[in-house]
Amino acid sequence: MVMTDASTLEGRYEPDPEGGAYVATSRHRDVPDDLAGRLRTVATDEGRLRELVELAKSHGVEFDD
Repeated sequence: MVMTDASTLEGRYEPDPEGGAYVATSRHRDVPDDLAGRLRTVATDEGRLRELVELAKSHGVEFDD
């Protein structure tokens, strides 16, 4: 999602996925808020989520279903 929709966030936060949770930290207060809003939008749009999964797979990302 950052690669396709939010390139301005790239490199401005540190992702730290843990089990069923996703955590991201940043020195910039606006970055986690922006990222959270974008993730909420994707999480509620099944079509967009599917698009992002397919894009990730096409770039070699493997998902542990």
